[in-house]
Amino acid sequence: MADSINHITGICGAGKSHKMLSLIAAQQEVEPRVIIFASKTIRLSTSNFIKYKALGHNCIQLDGENRLSDHVIVDIVNAVVNTDSIVVFTTHKSALNIPKAWLKNVHVVFDEVPQDATKFLNVSLSEASSPLIQVCEFSSTPNHNYGTVRLKAEYRDTNHTNYNPMIKHLVDGAKNGTITENTEDYINVLEFLLMDYAVLYKSQTVENIGIVYQLYAVHYMPAINVIEAAQSVTVLAANLNNSAFAFIVKNVLNIHINEVSTLNLPIKYRKKLTVIPYLVQGRISASIKGLLCSQALTDKTFSTLTVVEDMQAFTSSLLGSDYLLFKNNKDKVINIDSGVAVLSTAVHGLNSYMDYTKASFIASLRPTTVESNIQRCMALDLNLNPAEFNQTVVIERCYESALQCIMRMGIRKLYNDLGEPVEDNTEYVCVVPDMDYANYIAAQFDDGFCTIDTSHGYKRKDIDETSTKANHRLQTVTNILLDKKNKVAAMPELLIKHGITDRSFSRYKREFKTELQSLGLIKVGK
Repeated sequence: MADSINHITGICGAGKSHKMLSLIAAQQEVEPRVIIFASKTIRLSTSNFIKYKALGHNCIQLDGENRLSDHVIVDIVNAVVNTDSIVVFTTHKSALNIPKAWLKNVHVVFDEVPQDATKFLNVSLSEASSPLIQVCEFSSTPNHNYGTVRLKAEYRDTNHTNYNPMIKHLVDGAKNGTITENTEDYINVLEFLLMDYAVLYKSQTVENIGIVYQLYAVHYMPAINVIEAAQSVTVLAANLNNSAFAFIVKNVLNIHINEVSTLNLPIKYRKKLTVIPYLVQGRISASIKGLLCSQALTDKTFSTLTVVEDMQAFTSSLLGSDYLLFKNNKDKVINIDSGVAVLSTAVHGLNSYMDYTKASFIASLRPTTVESNIQRCMALDLNLNPAEFNQTVVIERCYESALQCIMRMGIRKLYNDLGEPVEDNTEYVCVVPDMDYANYIAAQFDDGFCTIDTSHGYKRKDIDETSTKANHRLQTVTNILLDKKNKVAAMPELLIKHGITDRSFSRYKREFKTELQSLGLIKVGK
């Protein structure tokens, strides 16, 4: 087991992948090794493979995004077991699914943070139709209202070598399609149960088809496997420490992250950037984006636009045309110039927009309430700080994602085709949702290179924010009482379904006593 993992850092465009491949090529001539070089996508894997192959060394590309198929894993194992000198190019998913036994002589390099090594599981299963539910047992935990799930004792196999016939049927059936729940998430939950190393949480509701279980977990065994088995693990990433993977590695596995400066790459940006936050006070969230500006913002009393629509209008008024617009898939695009490139937030390896000097990030990627609750539960069960874990996830999903998107602009171009530094005096501009984003991005620049312009932004109305939260509390307690009236589920399950505690439920009833009485949901005088 590695007692540490190596982190090679460098800003976007610094050439982390290219320089690491050159270093590997030089090392292979002196001290041949078996190396797995894993990229986020097949496209990136192909690009890295082509670069390395041009250096004239023994290498092969074996890729697969399909979690339900084992053939790529078998091909990788066959490639590494009978040699002492090869570089195998593959994806993060494939690398993380290689059995531990075959990694003991392998050095693993992850190009970018391996987010699949620590992922959130969320699966719905019907008690009536899911064979997996039939082999599980349920219990409670003192830390929270969620129930917990394990395989029944007779189905457990801690060595994972002698599966009960029923479990083997579930595994084989999910992979070959004979079980209809053959989704990647289903496979991950089944794998999670078989490994029996952490808590699988559950809530349940009563629907037309009977009881439906919602299963949740933070699945980090892939991280454990690769770190325990590989000769070494190296991650190439701009900000590894602001990731769920790093949090688990340091706080759960107690593994040190070794900051390596071998490649001598720049770690701060030195180009001119102006960051314009849409909100200069308050935060953007998915719920706020759907409100009318007149409800949510100051100085927008008579606006008929929603916040997400106004964020686009705000961007257009400041950036004009020819800019990059990064949004959630569900965000409706309003009237924008034809020169605007509308993109999702999945941008790793997207290097064809470096002619742009302006960008806007209007997406909201904050964890859902359920995700935050499960992160909190996991942290409590492992005696960790829930707030620290949640903040790490927010940084990774929101602020780091915004940085990665904005760096698709020409600001990432540090070298020309000959590898010579580029002289660039361009004034780059970007729009971001709020000051938290702006501050995070500015922190990635050397002093004097990034300016935050707060002269254009708005403030969230404190009164409206309070009103929105109050309306949410009223809607929550109303929905619970309606569900109770309609006998949807027992009260403990209803509290879990709606994400509040019994104490909060009692407080909400007292707060909205008059409204609930008028709706006939509680008795007058109660």
